[in-house]
Amino acid sequence: MDDDFSQYEAAREAGRDPLGAYHAAKAAGLDPFARIRMLRAVYDLSLLAAKDISVRGDTGQDADTHQATLLPGIEQALDAEDR
Repeated sequence: MDDDFSQYEAAREAGRDPLGAYHAAKAAGLDPFARIRMLRAVYDLSLLAAKDISVRGDTGQDADTHQATLLPGIEQALDAEDR
């Protein structure tokens, strides 16, 4: 894995925030794992913080809110399995 995040480091130095960098990396075609690695390397974020930004960048919601929207579907699937 040869990650070159120099363009994102330059953008950080120019004032780009992590969410903006995430959107730029997504537009550039970086895969989801590379985008999280970029956030961690360039912005010195924890895995949890980088994951929260990735969820926010993909859904517009913070991770907790997004996970809460998944709960009804999970409950429905579990109920169907019990039948």
